[in-house]
Amino acid sequence: MKKLLFVGLISLSCATARCQFVDFSMEAEVLKTSGGAPMPTSGLAILVASTLDASFGGPTDISFASGSDDIELKRWDLSAGFNTPGVLAATSGSLLLSGNWDATDPVQLYWFPTLTLASSAPGAGTSYGQYRDAVGGFQPGGQIWTTPSAGNTRFLKFFTSDATVLSAGGNSPASAGNASLTTVPEPSEYAMVFGMFCFAGALIKRSLKARSLRA
Repeated sequence: MKKLLFVGLISLSCATARCQFVDFSMEAEVLKTSGGAPMPTSGLAILVASTLDASFGGPTDISFASGSDDIELKRWDLSAGFNTPGVLAATSGSLLLSGNWDATDPVQLYWFPTLTLASSAPGAGTSYGQYRDAVGGFQPGGQIWTTPSAGNTRFLKFFTSDATVLSAGGNSPASAGNASLTTVPEPSEYAMVFGMFCFAGALIKRSLKARSLRA
């Protein structure tokens, strides 16, 4: 009897745990480089969630998710699915809702044509693109880009007008697929560099003053 009760509790626990998972089905075409060429299949795509303020800080040189509440959910390259330049067709697998990440939290896609799955940070001056459908249904077959409720799948779509593989064209202009943005240093790094310039300026000023006194 005790053994059956134990097994029952374990089963109930597992079932409850499974209900805390969500899935994303991601389809995007045509993801491009900064120059408008289809992104290579080795390029990096990352899905990010904003867990508190519903806004995204964007990638920096040291972080793919720079906002104070932004978290990386999943990363892919384009070798999954159709293994075709510019075409992303993949699923996230089960992701556990945890911490501040809850249902309805917005999600956003970033793509980095020059990076790979092995990249640990974007690096300064790296080109990237971004997209999210804040309304839902803007793209053929797409849903609003938010986290689904536990136990469900969200179907995320991003199709530009020149898409031909996953969709016969989309509602975004072809240029929307370009990696037209560039990573910049974190604000704290700007402050550090500015401080170094100020310190160097003070040293130079002090040196010049000392020379004038000796003259």
